Amino acid sequence: MLVYSGLVDSSVVNKEIKRVIRPLLKDAGFTQFTTRTGWRYAGEKIDVVNFQSFNSYLADSLGCTTYSFCVRLGCSFSAIPRSESVKQKDELFRPTEYECHFRRSLQKTIQQPNLKRKDVWYVDPSGQNLNDVIEDAKKTILENGMPWFNRFNDLNEVLRTLQEDTESNEETSGFGANPSPNRHFMTGYVAFSLGKTQLAADHIQKALLSGCFKPLESKMRLMLEHINR
Repeated sequence: MLVYSGLVDSSVVNKEIKRVIRPLLKDAGFTQFTTRTGWRYAGEKIDVVNFQSFNSYLADSLGCTTYSFCVRLGCSFSAIPRSESVKQKDELFRPTEYECHFRRSLQKTIQQPNLKRKDVWYVDPSGQNLNDVIEDAKKTILENGMPWFNRFNDLNEVLRTLQEDTESNEETSGFGANPSPNRHFMTGYVAFSLGKTQLAADHIQKALLSGCFKPLESKMRLMLEHINR
């Protein structure tokens, strides 16, 4: 355990994330990293963990320091087309958390009376609580984040989620209301990957009619032609 004296800044928090969190992620199979983000390549899925910091304007509005953080998770599925903006390194996609198809914000388990918002870990300017905050983030990733990732290793569960679940800021989000163009789009592609062609056709057709996917419309029509042969 490291004890800090004096003022903390983002570089100190980054060092603690690397020291405490990165070994956990490596043990879980994450292989690509930047200062605040890790990626795991799990078959046809990419898992993302991101420690989000804040600019001064947002920190002021939340009532926290700029080096306080949220822990954001994301799952990006190869079955669903990814945005052309998704970057690659060493021929591997590196989607940001907000570019993922499924997303989740973890919640702290420690009590922080000076910042009651559950999805923000408050780091005190003195750094006196930094060890407790980082350890709680580690615990939450291990106990809540990893099971969430593992749940979506099965595309059948991805499809069930798309068909049945409601978006939740405390659970899984990113896939849109039911019904919505984005939900139809994702459901169609996942159903197609699972060989459920009629279900896929129904949802891809609804996504096409929405007019929300102009760059992909030709590919979507080709899929429908393939299904209807």
